[in-house]
Amino acid sequence: MLKFSSETKSRLFVVKLVLVLAGVFLTTHEMLARLSGYLTRNDWLDLFIFVAIWFFGIGSILLVAFSPSKLCRLIWIAPIAIATLIGDIYYSIAENRLTVQAGEAMLNAHVPVQDVLNFYGTYIASSLIRTLVLVVGMVMPPRFQGPYQNWHSVVPLVSVFLISVIVFIFAGTFGSQTRGMPLPFHTLGVAAVLALPGPSSGFTSNRRIGPVGGPTAGPSSKYKADPGIKPVNKPAVRHLALIIDESIAGDFIDLNIPRGVTPYLTDNEHRIVNFGFATSSNQCTKLSNAILRLGANPDLLTTNKTHLLTNPSIWKYAKAAGFHSNFIDGRRIFKKSRNLMLEEEQILIDSHINIDGAPDQVDMKAAKWLRTILSRSDPQFVVVNKMGAHFPFARMYPAYFSKYSPSMAPDESISSRERLVNSYMNAISWSVDEFFRVLLEDLDLEESLIIYTSDHGQSLMEDGSTITHCRQVPATLNEVLVPLLAITEAPELSRRLKIASQLNFGRVSHFEVFPTLLVLMGYSPEAVMSQYHPSLFHSVSTPMGVTSGFVSGLERKRIGWIARDDLPYVER
Repeated sequence: MLKFSSETKSRLFVVKLVLVLAGVFLTTHEMLARLSGYLTRNDWLDLFIFVAIWFFGIGSILLVAFSPSKLCRLIWIAPIAIATLIGDIYYSIAENRLTVQAGEAMLNAHVPVQDVLNFYGTYIASSLIRTLVLVVGMVMPPRFQGPYQNWHSVVPLVSVFLISVIVFIFAGTFGSQTRGMPLPFHTLGVAAVLALPGPSSGFTSNRRIGPVGGPTAGPSSKYKADPGIKPVNKPAVRHLALIIDESIAGDFIDLNIPRGVTPYLTDNEHRIVNFGFATSSNQCTKLSNAILRLGANPDLLTTNKTHLLTNPSIWKYAKAAGFHSNFIDGRRIFKKSRNLMLEEEQILIDSHINIDGAPDQVDMKAAKWLRTILSRSDPQFVVVNKMGAHFPFARMYPAYFSKYSPSMAPDESISSRERLVNSYMNAISWSVDEFFRVLLEDLDLEESLIIYTSDHGQSLMEDGSTITHCRQVPATLNEVLVPLLAITEAPELSRRLKIASQLNFGRVSHFEVFPTLLVLMGYSPEAVMSQYHPSLFHSVSTPMGVTSGFVSGLERKRIGWIARDDLPYVER
């Protein structure tokens, strides 16, 4: 053990204290704004509670840093450092603190860690430097003199518990009450809430429940329930397909705004019914995909009278209507149980096709599989989850397909909006336009209908933020505007769809897609509407908004709505 003189110890003490406090203040965001808000409103009780928790948190960090116990430091320094780094990285990118909703989205993410490190490299590096200031201060000498007290290791746990309670109570409102609180304990509090047991909590939503065919518990058991309504008509077509793309903004499809990005779709406009800009049900992949597969009555989602996982999935309805069901999985959803596709839903699918390979080839393989299925003689229902145009965009298309430049390299950190947008257009031109070229070339669609949409739109630094989607609340309408196309050569169905498009152009949403599929399968429109929502064939007077909060999360946490008209649209 190193020996220091009293004078050296005093100097080291000051340096250590300064480093720890500097690290805390460098990584704690919005504290002054929070204090100012309380003072402006004369909200003395909340101010007292906030200050008390804040100082208790700082005291906990200092106690760990100066504790004479190696065990105490071993237990707490690493979690504090990791939590600080994660929380600060998220804030640097999203310009907002980490919440339970954001944590769920991160756990459900389909992006390799290396791609995230590359895409946001500069932001991660700056957060790492700030975190190192705190860590160096915590690990350097000196320590408190005297015997170790057992309560040293318990104090930080109290801080985590206090903030966890606040996070849990206010999670449905994105936990604004935790703004400005010590970052490491806030991040650990969010993690603690995500770890709470339940079929749809953050950690367990990515975990299969029970063996195939075995007993289940909780809302997910309703996947095996009968739909409650029966088909009364002959299906409108022999084959029915739903394509769910990834990160495709509606304003980058030439049928909506001509840019030259999707010329093949424009050339095939005679086979396509375009519903214009549609609103995604959520700005995150997990919930929007689940709502498209499971259906949702928007009126009930806000009342706690239903849980998304209690709805019979689309596969149940397809089976009852006489379809063979297929899932073409371009994002390894089936293997990872992502997007709330638990095993109770998976076992209802007749055929699962997992698409492996390089990201820029997955969609082409999926297109070829879909062509094969749509060429069969027996009735087929297909859901395709595409690779699409998720960041990093440069990995979503071959290098030789760079039609727009300058563009980003696959391992380049985001910095230039011009390079970002060009890479995004390259990705869409490949993963959308070339996908449909492979799919539709010489394909007979007289007995088939394809409905195409995306999980959410995309932000491209319009407001300066580098986060592409799934932020706490969408900053612009662009993040939730998606394409909605119906592709068929069935004369009567094409006529009905064109009438529906003229009636509802630019006002539709994800919430009309599930009911439309059921009506096309032969279910009564009235029965479908009584359980879910009107289909695309009904008049949509007011566009649906976007869900926020817990559609599938913690019990008793209601979701909220963001009205479509409340989100500004940015011309780009």
